[in-house]
Amino acid sequence: MVATKKREDRKPVKAPTAKEVEENLKRANLPKEQSAKYHPFYQGKIEVVPRVPVRSFNDFAIWYTPGVA
Repeated sequence: MVATKKREDRKPVKAPTAKEVEENLKRANLPKEQSAKYHPFYQGKIEVVPRVPVRSFNDFAIWYTPGVA
């Protein structure tokens, strides 16, 4: 069983400062900036290659596992 603090014992969550908000926004935009830089080189494409031969829908039904990473 996990012990939790009573609601009145919890510390209030402090609001982030303007500097923290700015740093978080910069960090959040980093993937967008990087993807724009890499897009011309990689042309924005990924490739999925099966490890086993898939010749028909029956083969696909055997190997396909939706939602499994």
